[in-house]
Amino acid sequence: MSALPAKIVGLELFGVLQLTFLSLGSIDHLNPLQASLTKLSSSNGLNLKIDDKEPTNTRRLQSSARTSSRVQTIGYASNFLRNCNLMFMLVGLVMVISFVLYLLTCCLKSCTCLYGLTRRLLKELLLTLILFNCFNFAYCAGLHFSYADPNDSLYVLGTVAAICAILIPLMMIGVLQCTEEIGFG
Repeated sequence: MSALPAKIVGLELFGVLQLTFLSLGSIDHLNPLQASLTKLSSSNGLNLKIDDKEPTNTRRLQSSARTSSRVQTIGYASNFLRNCNLMFMLVGLVMVISFVLYLLTCCLKSCTCLYGLTRRLLKELLLTLILFNCFNFAYCAGLHFSYADPNDSLYVLGTVAAICAILIPLMMIGVLQCTEEIGFG
């Protein structure tokens, strides 16, 4: 929602909703009023449910043994990619497109339109996406490192993705420190 006008104000609202939803994962017995908040999963963005080819009973037993029932209440699994797949790919895609366009602007110095588009992608859209996903990425990375099963088919890929998700905001901080202030918001 805040990515369209490229303003950070909308992120504050979503941050409150995200923290409300994620904090439900630490409550043992939800009362009926809190149980309705478990439907706020869309406040963390759009993510697809990934099922692997393991038999259902085996997956259910592994999931219940590894992931606490509190976390299962909000619909999260133990593997990072089972929780943050589409939003993680979207952030990566915007990063790659921004980097390629930035390289093109270095080669084509005369194209000011391309420079403006690249600056807007890097300084506004990418920053908004990273800030929007920070809480969810951090929570799911913690789940992954606490509960993920090393025998899971997505374990290695999930571990790499979780490490990247932790490093992305740190890289963005470095990029923001090296750029000029013009063009933010």
